[in-house]
Amino acid sequence: MEQREPLVTNIFTADPSAHVFDGKIYVYPSHDIPHDGEDDDDGGEYIMEDYHVLSMDSLDSACTDNGEALHMRDVPWVGRQMWAPDCACRDGKYYLYFPAKDKNDVFRIGVAVSGSPTGPFTAEPEPIKDSMSIDPTVFRDDDGRYYMYAGGLWGGQLERWQTGEYRADPDPVDENGPALGPLFAELADDMKSFKEKPVMVTILDENREPVKAGDEDRRYFEGPWMHKYKGLYYLSYSTGTTHCIVYATSEDPAGPFTFRGKILEPVIGWTTHHSIVEIGGRWYLFYHDCELSHGINHRRCVKYTELFFNEDGTIDTVSPYDDRAVLADCIDWLDGYLLKKKGVTKDRQEEWNWIRYHVGGKMFAAVCLDDIDRPVYITLKLDPVEGEFWRGQYEDIIPGYYMNKQHWNSIKVTGKVPYQTAVDLLDRAYLTVLNGLSKKKQREILGR
Repeated sequence: MEQREPLVTNIFTADPSAHVFDGKIYVYPSHDIPHDGEDDDDGGEYIMEDYHVLSMDSLDSACTDNGEALHMRDVPWVGRQMWAPDCACRDGKYYLYFPAKDKNDVFRIGVAVSGSPTGPFTAEPEPIKDSMSIDPTVFRDDDGRYYMYAGGLWGGQLERWQTGEYRADPDPVDENGPALGPLFAELADDMKSFKEKPVMVTILDENREPVKAGDEDRRYFEGPWMHKYKGLYYLSYSTGTTHCIVYATSEDPAGPFTFRGKILEPVIGWTTHHSIVEIGGRWYLFYHDCELSHGINHRRCVKYTELFFNEDGTIDTVSPYDDRAVLADCIDWLDGYLLKKKGVTKDRQEEWNWIRYHVGGKMFAAVCLDDIDRPVYITLKLDPVEGEFWRGQYEDIIPGYYMNKQHWNSIKVTGKVPYQTAVDLLDRAYLTVLNGLSKKKQREILGR
């Protein structure tokens, strides 16, 4: 398999947990089901129902989709949304850990067992006692003890457990207070229960102070992973709203962990989720993006790339598209991303050679093409103050070439503006124009 290419394309896969069992590589992803629904902050677009296990004899060999390993219909307690799983091996048995919403729409973590790393897996009839939230990962330490890390904000419901009891309407997290950390618990010998109730892990900044909840570049959001390198424990995770994979280290698997840096820059799509595994004496990062679907958030694909450690134990940051100009190939993913928004239409302005996107008949974005139809700029409409701010952040965002330059901004597609920044600005442009329409027109577009 080539690095930074989808492992499989017959299904959409995400959230890869990679392991080496008996010399063979196994990847345990979630399975995205294509649909035309809207995105929301609770992750309602991720309607996964089953798990497939991927396998490779080596990184040079083809990747095999081994078919359905577990389906929600075979798990009595599951209501919906089987999200990111992980797998652990003990005494010849394989334990698949998975989050799902129960019949009351509360995320719990279940476990299913198989004699084969590819399944099929037989689920326990009830979730693990005292489990909560999402994204379980299980780490086997050198002494044979197994630890689970788990948890995710927003749709992952971690905020709802701040008091130790589930609250559907929790108090807001104080942005100036300590961030919520991932949950940590040691697994019992049966691998189906905890020795003690999970506790939250603390992540510290360079001053040994807890990272604050408002520090979105460093605070924990979701997707924990644990690996060990030269005796040090590495806790890596997604920052969520800033779309990066970062890491912190500790000499104790229970922490506290000290923030160290960034592993992965933003990928195509809102979510980012990963695993880190040693294969043949070298280290690899498995991750996902939405390149295969041209940017549709709930149609992702799993990839891998090599990871490099420095002498001081720090990890080189991976830029997932160093060798590809993603924005320069923007027409396909712009169509996939923008045309699914409510009320968006597209046309071509032949005189200027522009592809334009409108909401309510008003243009909010366009792609400016050269004489042979290659994209040159993505032009979009922003609030003047906001536009001035972003032009100050990136030299490749300049005043736009359309009507009033006070409102229009152009992103050079071959420049250094990150993909996710461009997507965020497109979202802002859509809302800027939508909110400028009459209330009646807004209701018509939004179906309210």
